[in-house]
Amino acid sequence: MILSLFAPYTAEDMWNLLGHPASVANAGWPAHDPALLVRDTVTAVVQVQGKVRDRLEVSPDVSEDQLREPGLGLGERPACPGRPRHPHGDRPGA
Repeated sequence: MILSLFAPYTAEDMWNLLGHPASVANAGWPAHDPALLVRDTVTAVVQVQGKVRDRLEVSPDVSEDQLREPGLGLGERPACPGRPRHPHGDRPGA
């Protein structure tokens, strides 16, 4: 359909080869599905002193106050890949 804007004769031949009986000029544009435009989760980046410390997958309607809460109420978070967990918490000596 887009090719018909630039090369109408070629697009018409290709349209007929694909088995469509009517002209490509009379074909309608495909309809979109609004449900596919909605995101279930978004990525929130956690930074400490300008350095990225973690990335969290959260709901798109989470508030800024909820993001600032420690742990987001998510329970125990797994250790970051490649970084062993310290036995006494995240900080040595804590």
